[in-house]
Order: sequence, then C-alpha cells, then structure tokens
Amino acid sequence: PFSVGGRSLVAGCGFATTLLKVYAIKVFDMMWRWYPEIHMHVFVDDVDLNSEGDTERGTSREVAQAAKRLLSSLEKVLGLKVGIHKCVFMGSTQRVRAQLGAAMTKMPSGQRVPVRSWGKKLGVQYTVQNRRLDEVMRARRQRAATRARRIGHLRGAVPRRARNQLYSAAARPVATYGGAFWGFPDSRVRELRRQAC
Repeated sequence: PFSVGGRSLVAGCGFATTLLKVYAIKVFDMMWRWYPEIHMHVFVDDVDLNSEGDTERGTSREVAQAAKRLLSSLEKVLGLKVGIHKCVFMGSTQRVRAQLGAAMTKMPSGQRVPVRSWGKKLGVQYTVQNRRLDEVMRARRQRAATRARRIGHLRGAVPRRARNQLYSAAARPVATYGGAFWGFPDSRVRELRRQAC
C-alpha cells in the first residue's frame, strides 16, 4: 500500500505499477543484500517478509529489524507513504506472536505493526499455516461472472473487439485479483471469456 505525492496507484494501470517497480527496485535490492535469510515477495505494492529460524526470539528479531529498515527506506529514502494500518505481523504459534509483539515495542510508535494470527494477502484472508477463507475469492468470481454476462448481452450491438476490451478491463481483473498469489485456474478464465464473448 504505497502512495506517491499523496496519490495512490491507479488500479489496473500497468504503467503505474511498472513505474513503482523502477522507483523502488533499489530499496528491494538492498533489502535482499542486507537480509539474505529473510524471504521477500513483492507483488505490485504488496510486500511480504517471512523467515524460518531455529529460535522464536532470533527469528522474530530478524523479521522486525528487516521490517523497520524496509519501512524507513520506503518512507525516508523514497518518500513513499506506507499504510501501517494495512500491515500485519503473523506468527505460526502464540509464542512466536508474543516474541513479535515484544520486538514491536522497540520500534518507533509510527512504525509499530500489529501482531495477529491472520492477515490479508491481495485481499484474501489467510494464516501462517496457509489456511484461507475462500469466500472472498468466491465473491470476486461471482462479481466477475455477473460482469461477463452483462458484456455478453452486448452481442450484436457492440463489435467483438470492443466486448473483448470491456472484458479485459472490467471482468477478468476482478476475478483474478488475488489469484496471482493463490492461483487461479485457467478453466475459470476461459469460462469467463466464453460468457463475455
């Protein structure tokens, strides 16, 4: 969740996301060098840091230090505003969450990230054990199918090329958002396209 100059990324704009990658690549590259034991995954403006270690305290401290440096780099070096209210630390057990909470007390008050047993990735709820609540993805697929059917009703009135453009802009992104992380079956995408065309 970044914003540049008070404006957030424009949803669905390929240029905005590419520009963000070019703008932030140096910080991400430095993070990979500074913290090779921390796995970092970046998808547009969503960043995950995760680690597995021998001790709860050591691993929690490493992740907290990496998060502090990432937040500082994004805000102070690049001038990006990070939505702390959308950030969350998750631990696999109650003891790990307690260690993460203790590590958070050492962070500046504006950079303290809440510690919970669940979080969101691309709008889909999940836990560290990768259990997830599928109703969000089901609701998205339903909305996309409704849009695809509406586009399909334009047969005969609107050229196929225009219907394909509408589908690409209005139906497909709604259904597949979040699927980049969780996976989205090709058969579902083909089914949506059939409905629209």
